[in-house]
Amino acid sequence: MPEIITSKENKRIKDLMRLQAHPSPSSFVIEGYHSVEVAFSTHHLKEVYCLEDPRLPDVKTYLVNEAILKKLSKASTPEKIIGVASINEKQDYGERILILDRLQDPGNIGTLLRTAASFLFQDIIFLKGTCSPFNNKAIASSEGALFHLRLHFEEDVSFIQDLQKKGYAVYGSALKDAVALEKEDLSSSKVALILGNEGKGMSDALLSKTDKNLKISMENMESLNVAMAGAILMHAFYWAKKR
Repeated sequence: MPEIITSKENKRIKDLMRLQAHPSPSSFVIEGYHSVEVAFSTHHLKEVYCLEDPRLPDVKTYLVNEAILKKLSKASTPEKIIGVASINEKQDYGERILILDRLQDPGNIGTLLRTAASFLFQDIIFLKGTCSPFNNKAIASSEGALFHLRLHFEEDVSFIQDLQKKGYAVYGSALKDAVALEKEDLSSSKVALILGNEGKGMSDALLSKTDKNLKISMENMESLNVAMAGAILMHAFYWAKKR
């Protein structure tokens, strides 16, 4: 049976608010029916807080009132359900890796997670200084993709050499010393793609370690939003593997 909580001062509610401020891969807050549904269907949902019992087997359920949900919600148009979830972390890498270098916009993070899941980049490496994937805006923008991916967190760039020793072709996204996307053979079986900061691009430390850098041919404009550029690049690798 669900447990009923009626006070905003309840210890569990206070703990949940602290968790919102300090999430981790093993426990973070999600909001809205879609995110909760995907977390449940992928076996990542741990708890829910809602007005009515959603009858989710093996998920601890707390019935709360509107005032508590309003206190917990970070959304501009809140839905009447909050969840606590976990994600996959620190497993072996698959064939496609996306590396995010100091990206700051949570909307870009969420969109890239959604795109990565769509084009089979199933491992995402977050370098130090990159916006957290557990930011509520990033989670909302990911449309549940977060629960179909494996997330990894690195403090420095020394792991790049380890990837290369394991047979990964490491591609940067940059204009300097870059190969046009359409001219590159993208059929490598194991690929790591790096996307850099929205304004500054990739760090010099990363640029010095890539096997090649790719640029997207375009007219009238010099660059694209990083989420758009990432989508084009990931789709190109996806299509090269499908052919």
